[in-house]
Amino acid sequence: MRGTYVGPDGRRRYISHKNKEDARRKLRAWRADSDRGFLFDAEDLKLGEYLDSWLTDSVKDTVR
Repeated sequence: MRGTYVGPDGRRRYISHKNKEDARRKLRAWRADSDRGFLFDAEDLKLGEYLDSWLTDSVKDTVR
């Protein structure tokens, strides 16, 4: 079973699972994560780039 939705960046996302209910559950979780900005899609992201964005976006006021 496969489901699709459009992420906040405008790209189409695909969710698949063996049965319909699990696919729906997974799709709901991914949509909720996407709405909260937790979507992570980095096919070619380097570790240094990720860490730079993590420092500036996630913990800039809590880590020196």
